[in-house]
Amino acid sequence: MMGHHMSEKQLMKSKAGGTYHPALKAFALTLQFYSTKAYEYVRRTFGLGLPHLNTIRRWFRSVDGKAGFSKEVLLSLERKVEEARSYGKEVLCSLMLD
Repeated sequence: MMGHHMSEKQLMKSKAGGTYHPALKAFALTLQFYSTKAYEYVRRTFGLGLPHLNTIRRWFRSVDGKAGFSKEVLLSLERKVEEARSYGKEVLCSLMLD
């Protein structure tokens, strides 16, 4: 999941100045998205320096929820495309409207 190949010590030290390393943040957001209970278990058991759930909630609050294309979503997609290209892969997207 974390393609940056960082050691546990590097990730734990990554919270400098109140920010988390992007790989740790992506892991935390993904795990919490799939299961809050699993997230809390991993956070308590393995001591990976995962942020508290209140921090994750604060990250979600900072996303613009207005209708339309948000800057955050487009920037996130751009990062995914750049990461895929660095591995020689391609990202395909689909737009669905309701």
